[in-house]
Amino acid sequence: MSDADPVRPRRTFLVTAADAPDTLLRVLNPFVVAGAAFAAVSLERAPRGGVEIRIEVEGLDADRAASLRERIAGLVCVRSVGVLQLNAGRQAA
Repeated sequence: MSDADPVRPRRTFLVTAADAPDTLLRVLNPFVVAGAAFAAVSLERAPRGGVEIRIEVEGLDADRAASLRERIAGLVCVRSVGVLQLNAGRQAA
């Protein structure tokens, strides 16, 4: 990225979900459909069951991030979704 390029907002989605074989694919699919640019993805088993998924994406404005959050929250396997904007000092989106 050159100095003339605008800063692309990076957002982190924190998802807790059921521990099922297809959970990660179900959670990532809305990002793919929206054309989000993945920066990082990680999945860990939660101590009390389920999984914790961290998804970092670039280039989503606040409206698109909110729309994706709602779509992900509506998935049957998802328990909760949080969103952070990393470029602005980790402010909530």
